[in-house]
Amino acid sequence: MKYLFNSIHEFISPEIIYTTSLTLKEDNSNVLSAIQSSVASILDVIIEKRKDKKLEYIIKHMGEFNILLNATKIYNTTFTEQNLNSNFFNYLLNNKKDLFINIIAKSSNISENSSRDIIYKTSVLISGFLGEKLISGIQFTRLLNQLEEERKDFSLYIPLEMIKITENNVFKPYLLYKSWLSMI
Repeated sequence: MKYLFNSIHEFISPEIIYTTSLTLKEDNSNVLSAIQSSVASILDVIIEKRKDKKLEYIIKHMGEFNILLNATKIYNTTFTEQNLNSNFFNYLLNNKKDLFINIIAKSSNISENSSRDIIYKTSVLISGFLGEKLISGIQFTRLLNQLEEERKDFSLYIPLEMIKITENNVFKPYLLYKSWLSMI
């Protein structure tokens, strides 16, 4: 199976970055940073919730919407046009969603409203992508194992402050390593 993180990023075209930047009145590089950080951080949270059967059901259900047929449309819709935007993300993070949004905003140098918009739309892309994999017959545990194998690669995009989001507030080895590297 091809790297899932890279496969998700293939849907985020330069046109999406440009249009999103114009719509949100944010710099292109900051929007790209927010999307990359969002994808990596959301995938990391999914790995952490690996034993959550309801999460598997929600992701599979999102795959039934054929979201990937027009990924551009996800980013070109307004906040209220997509009720799906917040459902997956809200379930995934519960009471930590505002902190997550704040961390992405600060690390990407964008407003919190722009961060929320990007995160919600990115979560739809991720859940649709993973859901379509499940519908095609790939087992949820196999997807999670693949994400776990890629974790070192995509953790480079996870802001250090995401440590606050982790269960039991424990430093994860790769974030600890990243923290150590930032001090050099």
